Amino acid sequence: ASYQARVVKKGGDIKIESLKDLSGKSVALQDATTSKALLEDMIKTGTIKDCKMGPSEKVLTAFTALDNGEYDVVLCDSPVADTYITNYPDKYELAYLDQENVEQFGVAMAKTDEALQTAINEAMKQLKDEGFFEENTAKWFA
Repeated sequence: ASYQARVVKKGGDIKIESLKDLSGKSVALQDATTSKALLEDMIKTGTIKDCKMGPSEKVLTAFTALDNGEYDVVLCDSPVADTYITNYPDKYELAYLDQENVEQFGVAMAKTDEALQTAINEAMKQLKDEGFFEENTAKWFA
């Protein structure tokens, strides 16, 4: 499962205890993501007011903008937030994790297609065993 996370500079004075606390803040995020769709919806409905949104092509750019003081907070999926916080514990901290809006990821297939299910499960196991997921998480989210 994945949740929407808000990441801020460690030791800063930005406090976010709910989604509404993004009002009056500048928010960096990756373009074409559920984070952007959620923030756009909250701005459109008036749930959040006076919020500057800064979409970037890559999440790395959003974190760089946070580092440079261009934005107050990064809005991203929790696995991305976890990776940045783990890799840079002196730079970032989790300000808020929205556990109400869970995102599930999966692969769809016919229930009766046991051969496809077996092939996918074996491929996923092989990718995990070979370190593919760990390597790509480090490459794309670090």
